Amino acid sequence: MAFKYLLNELYSRDLSIKYRSAKFAKFRRGEYQSKICPYGYRKSENGRMEPDEEAAETVQLIFTLAQQGLGAKQIVKALYDRNIPTPAEYKAAHGFTGHDISRCHGIWHESTVARILADERYTGMYIIAKREVTEVGGHRARLKPEDQWVKIPDHHSAIVSKELYDQVQALRPHTKCAKKNINVYPLRSKVFCGCCRHAMSRTSNKNHAYICRHSQIDGATPCHGLRISEVELERILYNMLLVRLQTLATSENCVSTSAPEDLDQKVETCKEEKRKLYEQFVAQKINLEDYKNQKAKLDGELEQYKQTLAIVRAQITGRRDAEDQGSLLHRFQEAGCLTIELADDLIDRVDIYPDGRVEPIWR
Repeated sequence: MAFKYLLNELYSRDLSIKYRSAKFAKFRRGEYQSKICPYGYRKSENGRMEPDEEAAETVQLIFTLAQQGLGAKQIVKALYDRNIPTPAEYKAAHGFTGHDISRCHGIWHESTVARILADERYTGMYIIAKREVTEVGGHRARLKPEDQWVKIPDHHSAIVSKELYDQVQALRPHTKCAKKNINVYPLRSKVFCGCCRHAMSRTSNKNHAYICRHSQIDGATPCHGLRISEVELERILYNMLLVRLQTLATSENCVSTSAPEDLDQKVETCKEEKRKLYEQFVAQKINLEDYKNQKAKLDGELEQYKQTLAIVRAQITGRRDAEDQGSLLHRFQEAGCLTIELADDLIDRVDIYPDGRVEPIWR
């Protein structure tokens, strides 16, 4: 068996090497292996990547604006003023339905513009083997050092010249930030704009606030300029949660004096009496009329006992829930503010509206 495992492992390794070699050979012949091409390109009938005229003009415009010194935010504003659809909207208009475009509204993301400006494929250079899987059979991949990438020049038709690409790269900032601990705060990834449904960004200045960046480009949107202070929002949510927990913790339930064990015994007694009654009927000790009357009486008692038992059990569960709510209320009052743990336990998301409404969705 060990020898068989060794042969299978060697066969799999050899098959992997052959597959990678065949794939690289196709790339070098100009064949594009992926199903989806980068924005600005499309797949031709012979499997090669060719420029998509309409989208390629947009890519050229983005590089031209960047060459003129415009930043990503200014380029996004220029694209919106020209009514140029986003890549997802463009693909949807041409039959591709793999993206959700309900929240695009024709506004590009700054990260999309930055990604296009950094993509060397628009110069005709194709790059493969940029990532490698972290473990055999897994799907997680990590970025390899750039000197290990495989670059194939003149792989496809270029949309922008190499000179223009280099000029844009020289103008763009290329600073790398050192890895830092992720900022954690109570409402991280929980605050959304109630109008455009996009996540609201938290400002990085001293007085933190949540703003709707998506609507900054279009001044006609209802949520343009939407902003709320982080301190004010946390205070509002804290007061709402405090009232809600006080109401749940002090709610009174009418508790039955019957114990569940006694009711369980009465249910079993009724079932036993029904069984004996049926045996008497089969043995012809009582007639059909008496059997029906006595059975109907036992059925009524049995149903009444079952309903009472269900009510008592629900009341017991309610008392336990009330005790849990009381414990949570005590922990909430001790904190005195909205903490990260309480927000994760109690809040799913918060929708902010321009008229000042704050609509949380509780967990």
